[in-house]
Amino acid sequence: MDKPGMLITVFASLGWLFFFIGLCILQSDRNSNNASGRNRFSLQWFHLLYYLATIVGIVGASITRTTESYRQLILASIAVAFVFAQSDLDGAIDLSGGDAGSTFKAGGGLAATGLFFMIFAMIPWAFIFGSSPDSFFNRISVSVNFVPQPKESSSSPTMAGGAGGNSESVYGLPNDISLNSSTPPVVLPMDSMQATSTFRASMDSPSISGQGYICRAKAIYSYVANPADPMELSFEVGEILEISDNQGKWWKARKMNADGTVSTGIAPR
Repeated sequence: MDKPGMLITVFASLGWLFFFIGLCILQSDRNSNNASGRNRFSLQWFHLLYYLATIVGIVGASITRTTESYRQLILASIAVAFVFAQSDLDGAIDLSGGDAGSTFKAGGGLAATGLFFMIFAMIPWAFIFGSSPDSFFNRISVSVNFVPQPKESSSSPTMAGGAGGNSESVYGLPNDISLNSSTPPVVLPMDSMQATSTFRASMDSPSISGQGYICRAKAIYSYVANPADPMELSFEVGEILEISDNQGKWWKARKMNADGTVSTGIAPR
């Protein structure tokens, strides 16, 4: 999660904390007055727990890169939380400006502030999780590693050479991170014309014979490698990678660099 996603999370977390403190003040003031009858804040306590579950769920899915798997559930949770927050905000504003004591007003004002912060965070969340993968909002979220993009695949029956049966995979950002390797990627110079020709020819052929590369993949989104893991490959939109192992969520691949060298490492599925 990068700065924009972190900022949204901070707003939501602060909002929840303010609402919690304000609700505690309101409840304490009511209890000190020995008010009888049903607790007027019982529903707000339930809403408080629901807000917490929603925030924790979104943060957890973002950290584990599983937001794409739970996108619909997250969006539904945000929609319900938004309705709850609007209702609670209306009540908190009334409490903060009523004829009650100063403590009651302070609690209502703090609760209203927290609800405003949470609503402010829910709006961009709704756009991010409710938009299609190729939308403007998800392109922003891809650039900040906030919402991983789904994997797509397409089959190309014929290639430039007229051969058939080649499979070309299209991928975006990772759905999970399970990296254990600390070996830096290997960069091989390709100074000779023969090596360069071999690489280009293999890109135009349905298979890469003798090289151990089983298919090619074309990136539909840019990806910047994690500096903490030297094995990751960075790539741009439309860049072609040769895949030697497409098992799991991280593929072993290589790519041609602009300076004529070849970088090998791992790329997200």
